[in-house]
Amino acid sequence: MLRSKKKEERRKAQGGVSGKFGNSGKGALGEKEGAETLSKESLVKFAEDVYDLDQQVYHAVGSDLGRVFGSDRKRSIRVIMNAVEHGSDHIIRSEVALIGNMARTISDDDVRREIMGRYDEIMTRMDRILTGNYDVGILNQQQASMDLLN
Repeated sequence: MLRSKKKEERRKAQGGVSGKFGNSGKGALGEKEGAETLSKESLVKFAEDVYDLDQQVYHAVGSDLGRVFGSDRKRSIRVIMNAVEHGSDHIIRSEVALIGNMARTISDDDVRREIMGRYDEIMTRMDRILTGNYDVGILNQQQASMDLLN
């Protein structure tokens, strides 16, 4: 609890919004260039587009392996939204990458080109939406100095 409060104070001091959906309705995106405001509507649209891409890839591949989001539309969209809202957006990034990998196996060039175009659009939007959610700088300078890659 104390750690969360410190993170929130740092975000406020850096000019960010506390929490994914602060009082202003903006996400914790900071003021990075290219970052998209994370409103409830944009999150719903993003989740719907990810679900639709998954469905389109599944039908185009014609595989029996199944879909990434196998639940019904409403539940899958809620899962995507909850992951983003509760800090598990890395899972959505992985799932969208998996959809992209499956799309690359589509044998029809025209269909693959169309789907990969949609995939690229979703990846671009995902980067704009999710950029900076956790960018709070170095929290522990001593631990960072011990990192051999620094």
